[in-house]
Amino acid sequence: ETMSSMSEKSAFEAFARMEERIDQNERMLKASTEIEEEFTGDRLQHDFKQLEKVAGAASADAQLLALKQKMGLLGAGSSAPPRQIGAGEETVHADIEDARQEKK
Repeated sequence: ETMSSMSEKSAFEAFARMEERIDQNERMLKASTEIEEEFTGDRLQHDFKQLEKVAGAASADAQLLALKQKMGLLGAGSSAPPRQIGAGEETVHADIEDARQEKK
């Protein structure tokens, strides 16, 4: 009985030591990942963190407005009428004509 309790105890201790090593390795991996992201600069994740820091929808609207102006969809001032990206109307008509020709 003494031998069986000793082997059970040592097995549980070994399991506990293994569990502690795994936990320690996970903590080290998490820390090294955080350090790597900090120094190498995962750009997308950095941008998301910056967006999370910015409070309110007004700043998101301002960023959207600036992006539209940069793309040329809006004029530099608010008085300029917005431009739209072409819907490809000529292409649609050409496709319809091609389909009609194929049916004949």
